[in-house]
Amino acid sequence: MVAVNTDTLFFGLSLSAFVLVFIPFYWHLKARNTGTCLFMAWIGLACIILSINSFLWKDTISNLAPVWCDISSKLLVGSNAAIASVASCINIRLWLVASDRVRTLEVCARKNVFRIELLLGLGFPILEMIFREFLYHSYRHENRRFDIYEGFGCRAVSDNVLLMYILLLAPQFLLGIASTTFFVLASANYRRVYKYMLETQYSPAFHQRTTLSASFLGFLILGGLSIVCSVAYTAFVVYFSATADDTLGSFTLWQSWDLTHRNISAVNVYTEEEWRGDTMTEVLLEANRWIFVGLAYLFFLVFGLTSEVRRRYRRLIGCGGRGESWFEAEKTVVDRGIVHYADRDAENAEMYVVIPIMCTI
Repeated sequence: MVAVNTDTLFFGLSLSAFVLVFIPFYWHLKARNTGTCLFMAWIGLACIILSINSFLWKDTISNLAPVWCDISSKLLVGSNAAIASVASCINIRLWLVASDRVRTLEVCARKNVFRIELLLGLGFPILEMIFREFLYHSYRHENRRFDIYEGFGCRAVSDNVLLMYILLLAPQFLLGIASTTFFVLASANYRRVYKYMLETQYSPAFHQRTTLSASFLGFLILGGLSIVCSVAYTAFVVYFSATADDTLGSFTLWQSWDLTHRNISAVNVYTEEEWRGDTMTEVLLEANRWIFVGLAYLFFLVFGLTSEVRRRYRRLIGCGGRGESWFEAEKTVVDRGIVHYADRDAENAEMYVVIPIMCTI
């Protein structure tokens, strides 16, 4: 009974998380915040997929929708990889702004930064999906199409072979470490600049725009927790796979080609009592789905309840039948993008005046 309640709770929270995470999407898209837009896209996609899965397989282990499982399981592989990649996009941009590289950011934004962010936030997850498909067609351990877990839904098979660690897990872990480096550098520069602004002649202007400083802090929180989730989950998957027994698929270096073409459409099914009876499997599955819900709610709390967004909510509620759009609210600093303010501040102030533009990332 407790398990049923947990699954029902997850269905409701994941569905609402899908809605909430996209509320600030328009403003971030307008401000050309590539990293946060990709964050919303991947996290929202994972939430809606996991919500549908929990509903379809609430009390059954039947193979209800094999085509849906083929597609959704691959997209979830990309979403898992995207946590580390979009965190890297956010943390790199934070580092550029928190340091004295305003001019560098201004010059690179039009040509390189956008491409780099797309390469990391979109290209890397897609590449991981391709690698997973390569492993499925070439080195299947138990030749499973996918696995079905009652209450959880279908999940891609991750064969416990050496190439899985090299192609799927190692890149995510290394990208998480790199993102951590940029996060630490951005935090250190932010602390240094914040202290400098409070102690110098820029203090009055800085105090008048403390909400912008708080917004930058929100980006730091999002980038930091994203890499923590990514690195911790990847490390747990490595430990889980390395210590798996024969029933789950113990580690092996190579499988013969005879196994490659045998029983290609096999689907393993597990009742809720079975997979919840194994603590490691239960932790792995629950962490895999609750990470996305947690990050979606975190994003909404940081960016969906800011003073500007609250003003837009009030405008929407106050519109009544006047036909006004909440997207037509007055422009503020968060709508204009980082390049405009980087250019203006680089011309009119010393390098430390960059702090007031941080929320435009």
